Amino acid sequence: MARTLLVATVQQPDQIATNLTTTCVSSPGTTGAGNGILVPNIVGQTFLGIVSAGTASTLTVNIGATLFSQGATGYSVSLPATAGVYMIGLFHSAMDIPGTNQVGIDFSSVTGITVGVIQLAGVY
Repeated sequence: MARTLLVATVQQPDQIATNLTTTCVSSPGTTGAGNGILVPNIVGQTFLGIVSAGTASTLTVNIGATLFSQGATGYSVSLPATAGVYMIGLFHSAMDIPGTNQVGIDFSSVTGITVGVIQLAGVY
């Protein structure tokens, strides 16, 4: 697998607004099954922010947990061919790749897509 691990950078919000720096964003480099990104998952606090320049893409959020040793099929999220900012999450711990706290997300197209991890501390 060739997924890129995204690393969340802790930033303290100010009283008016929060500006995210580019240290927590990335462009997924490859497409297809087993390629994409790894999102560090803090259950109940992690979102994936996606900025699209207008290219349609299908994201597959993989499910790491098994039931009676049987894997589960991931679910798909469709990004329309409309420029915009999109959010997916929260992610349950069952989504984590076994032995990690990371969720694997694959992309059908990465053209014009930038992603970032957003973790909201203390949100339940």
